Amino acid sequence: SLLCSFKGQKRREACVAALQSYFSFSVWWAGTLAAKGDERRAFLRSRDILHFLVW
Repeated sequence: SLLCSFKGQKRREACVAALQSYFSFSVWWAGTLAAKGDERRAFLRSRDILHFLVW
């Protein structure tokens, strides 16, 4: 039982780490698009990120 909960904890930590790296990459990507003058696409991308995080 202890091993099972430990595995669950590790999996959750891995999931959170993956989510954080995805989020930081997406923020960088949105910033790159905005710098190129494509604000509309950057806005849509950030909205997708918010949807992904809330979902």
